Formats: sequence, C-alpha cells, structure tokens
Amino acid sequence: MAATRRWRWRLAVILALGAAAALLAYSQVTTSLAERQALRAAGFSGKLEGPRAGARLLIVAPHPDDEALGCAGLMQRAATAGAAVHVALMTNGDATELSVLFGEKELPLSPKAFLKLGNDRQAESLRAMGGLGIPADHVHFLSFPNDGLPDLWGPAHWSPSSLYTSPYTHVDRSPYPNSFTPQALYCGQQVLSDLIALMRQVRPTAIFVTDPQDIHHDHWATAAFVCCALETLRVRKVAWAARTSIYTYLVHWPHWPVPNRFRPQMELAVPPDLQQVSTRPWLRFPLTPAEVQAKAAAIRKYRTQVPYLDHLLLALARTNEMFGTQPYRRLGPDDSARWVDERDPRRKLGGADILAVSVVRQGGVTVRAEVRCRPEPLPTHGYAAFDVRTWDRDGRPVIATVYWREPETPTALEHDKLGLHALPVTVEQTAPGYWRIGPLSLPAEARDMPALVGCWGSAGGRLTDPAFPE
Repeated sequence: MAATRRWRWRLAVILALGAAAALLAYSQVTTSLAERQALRAAGFSGKLEGPRAGARLLIVAPHPDDEALGCAGLMQRAATAGAAVHVALMTNGDATELSVLFGEKELPLSPKAFLKLGNDRQAESLRAMGGLGIPADHVHFLSFPNDGLPDLWGPAHWSPSSLYTSPYTHVDRSPYPNSFTPQALYCGQQVLSDLIALMRQVRPTAIFVTDPQDIHHDHWATAAFVCCALETLRVRKVAWAARTSIYTYLVHWPHWPVPNRFRPQMELAVPPDLQQVSTRPWLRFPLTPAEVQAKAAAIRKYRTQVPYLDHLLLALARTNEMFGTQPYRRLGPDDSARWVDERDPRRKLGGADILAVSVVRQGGVTVRAEVRCRPEPLPTHGYAAFDVRTWDRDGRPVIATVYWREPETPTALEHDKLGLHALPVTVEQTAPGYWRIGPLSLPAEARDMPALVGCWGSAGGRLTDPAFPE
C-alpha cells in the first residue's frame, strides 16, 4: 500500500511539473506572439540586436545633431558593451539661417557668421558625443558644404576641376582646420575618397546612415555617398567590406513622429506610409528609461537648434530607435531590378507618382530603364533624374545621369576618367504615365562590373528620395 501511495505521489509530481512546463511554454509562445503582433502594429519586422564587445560601428550623419537624433541610444549601448563607435559628420551644419539669426542676431547674414555657426555646431557634437561615451578622437568632421551634398553627388561637381562654391560660406573647399582632409575640395570625388579612407581606418562591422527615403536632400545624398563608398571597397575586393552590414535611420518625414513633442514614454513607430515594406524591413531597437533620458540630454546640447526646433528634436527621444535594412543587389549583364515603392505603394519623383521602375543591362555596357508613373505630366518647374553608378576594372567610379523635364529635351551627362561629357540618350513617353529612358552606353571598361541604380528628382525646390541602391 505504501508503495502504491509513493507511486501515485510521484505521478502527481510528474504531472504537475509537466503541466507547469506546458503552461510556461504556452505563456512564452503567447508572449512572443503578442510581441510580434505589437512589432507589426508599429511597422517593425523584428528587433535589432545590441552591439557586442569587439564590434566597430560607424555612424554617418549629414549635419551635427542627426547622429544623436537617430542613434544616441544605440551609441550608448555600444559604448557600454565595449564596442568601438566612430561618428562621421558630412557637413558642419553651416547653412542654417535661423540659427544665425537666433544665436548671433546678425543681419545681413555673412559668410563669417555661417563659419562661426559651423564651429559652434562642431563643438555641440563633441559635447553631445562625450556625454554618450564617445571620445573626441572618434568624431570625424568631413566638413563638406551644408545643403550642397546633392550637387556634389551629381556629375556637374564630381571632379576637382569643377568645384562647388557654398552660397553661405562662399568657399569651394573646407575652411575648418580640423577637417578629416585639410582643405577638402568641394567635389564628389573628394567626398567618396574621404569616406573610403575613413572606412579603411575604422574597418566597421556595421554602418548606420540616414535613410535614402528621408525627404531632406542632404540626407538622401549622404546615404547615396555611403553606399557608393562601401560598394567601391567591395568592388576593389576589400575582404572586411564584404562582411559589413549597413543600416539606415530616419530623421525627416512628413507629419512624423506623432505627436511632434517630447514624449519619452511613447513608442517611436515607423511612418504609416513606410510600413509593411518587405524589401526594406524596419527593425526596433528598445531603449531603457535611462538611455532615453541620456538621449534627450544629448539632444539638448545642440543649443543652436533647440530654440526653434525643440519640439521636433526631442520628439525622437522615445522608448526605442528604429533602423531600416539596406540591401545590396549587384546588377550584372542582362540583369534587372525593380522597385516596389514604400509610399502606399507610390514614390514621388519630380511631382509624379512613380509606380514602378525596371532596369535592364544588355551586354554589360548598355542600360535601359522604364518608369511607370501616374498619367499626370512632370511639372515644368521640376525635374527627374535616372542615375547609374558603375566602376571600371581599376575600381574607379563611372557616372551616367539623365535629367529630363517636360517639355524640354532630356540632358544626359557622363563622368568617367576622361571627365564630364554629353551622352546620347532618349527619354520617350510611350503612353500616358509610361517613360522609356536610354539606352545609356557605359564605357567598355565597365563591362561585367556591378552597378548601382537610382531615380531621384525635385519639384518646387524639394528633393525627394533616390531609391539608391537596390
């Protein structure tokens, strides 16, 4: 009888343990399911894992403050974990008229005042990064012209023989003594060269850069330059570059975040018209309350911006940060790429809603594109561009860009090692809303080389996303 009681007791214990394990498993499954549902509701496909010791992060920002707005929480976590964090500022933010008016109270606005603003904003970045645990020698000032990065990206100011002059500082090379390259020339070649040199110095395991969908023209141009620099290293067969991940962060988007106020207990969600994008999913990076407060403290150190942008800047200090994945797809001979757009699902290009773009390479040296838009014509005050970047066998970039605007004749420019010259091309409207571009005949030395392709444009002075690269 005693043996029977012991057997029953043991069976009861086994059954109780089994029930507890099943209940725990069920709880974990339901919790995981609830977390996934909450992520999807906020527009995320998953979470970004925190950096570990030994990782090397390169944060690239168009202007001082963008690095903190997008990545302050990530940088804190990385520094605490023992990862190396480097920050690169593409410009010094020396083209903000309101900052001069509020800070210097100077009218008329002078080049000297803008240069002082650039120095002030450099100092703000150093103070903000120091508060996040980033040493001053890990903050790199490339010092290119604020509001001029799209001009440097285009072929007209790619070469040192055709420098860009800032309308604010009135210089065509960096006047800042602490520039990554002293007296860096204001041209696209210099930007690409400096980014490549910095990447070789840092050897990043991950790069974080502003998203190409960001509506600020310096932001998408920064993304284009960074992607081109990393791909150039890959073309040159630099081993570590092939393993480098690239992520993007968003700063400027219409009516986002909601509300445009400091709400440190609220979730930062993906804008509705960028959600559910299978080709470029967004990842959530949760922050602790202490990290949120440290991020807000870092943002407040940008005193030149806070007086009139306080609500917008602090609105990005929330319970999480968000990062987009930036896939690479090399386009080989006879390959094609198609963009399915993120904007429900339309892309604004020069005032026209783009529904689809297809790119075809024929024989490795000819590129054609077909663009399907809404039937409305392009506005006469706007323009659109189809951009191709490829390389010769020595890894030197070859650029071909087509600009067109109704009812004007399209302009095609190519920049190769011989310089800038016109390129035969046609832009044909085959039907309402259908455009055929090309062929673009690239140099023979670019045969079988990878290519990065994008579409971009402006309407009413606002540049829109380039979809670069895919």
